[in-house]
Amino acid sequence: MSGIRIVLLSWAAFCLGCTASAVQATQPQGNSLARASVLTETREYAAGETGYVGVHLKMQKGWHMYWRYAGDSGAPILVDWDVPEGVSIGDPLWPAPVRYIDGGALLNYTYEHEVLIIFPIEIGADVTAGTGLTINADVSWLICKEYCFPGGGEASVTVRVGDDAQPTPAREQFEAARQRLPREWKEAESAGVSATWTEGDLVLRAPGATQMEFYPYPESEDVEVLPSDSLMKSGSSKGDRLAITYGEDARTAEHVLGVLCVYRGKDVVYYAVDLPGPDRVSGSR
Repeated sequence: MSGIRIVLLSWAAFCLGCTASAVQATQPQGNSLARASVLTETREYAAGETGYVGVHLKMQKGWHMYWRYAGDSGAPILVDWDVPEGVSIGDPLWPAPVRYIDGGALLNYTYEHEVLIIFPIEIGADVTAGTGLTINADVSWLICKEYCFPGGGEASVTVRVGDDAQPTPAREQFEAARQRLPREWKEAESAGVSATWTEGDLVLRAPGATQMEFYPYPESEDVEVLPSDSLMKSGSSKGDRLAITYGEDARTAEHVLGVLCVYRGKDVVYYAVDLPGPDRVSGSR
């Protein structure tokens, strides 16, 4: 499994919006502003089972990178994996981003300081215990402050096959990243959170919430069902109700996707939104 493009969205397509922070074509500058590494969560990984590795990106102070959907400008982090036979790596688990308003005119979804993107890894059942398997990640990014620079780097780690599941020193970083992973929607419903379609608006309610935010993303590069109005203001609200306006393309969509962030005082929970469009939902108004 060589050269796997993990992120489905095109870097170039999203970079077209990079106007407020002009893109500089100096790759070495972008490389020097961040450092990529591959981290393991446990000392060894059992053959035939799934564990987790992570791509860690450390940015210089004041700089930021972009989530799976960058927003009005920017470009998402891309990871290409090169792994040996007997190893497979799954889709990325993206920690929730933060809203970043660039120059007062563009709304982006970003990571600041550092981010750990977690990936499931499975070792083949026939791989012998004691084997060391080196996995390589080729990471590309756009890093921005007043200006944006494309950058990238290669990182690798040797995964040991065996039954020693003791945590590595990176376990705390994995746990911190998991705190920002969206929970399944059924957990949202259990907590009283609801989502309904009302005249083209996706209305989200969370009893007891003091603030709510919504981070949309398209299903793929070819299927872009996104809000029709800017979320500069409507994507965040004080209180327990948030209404997001979608266009006609959402009406028959199989998947309207995003992350709902619910604040209750100092506590924050993220939920994965994956809902059919209003024409596919009975009882929508």
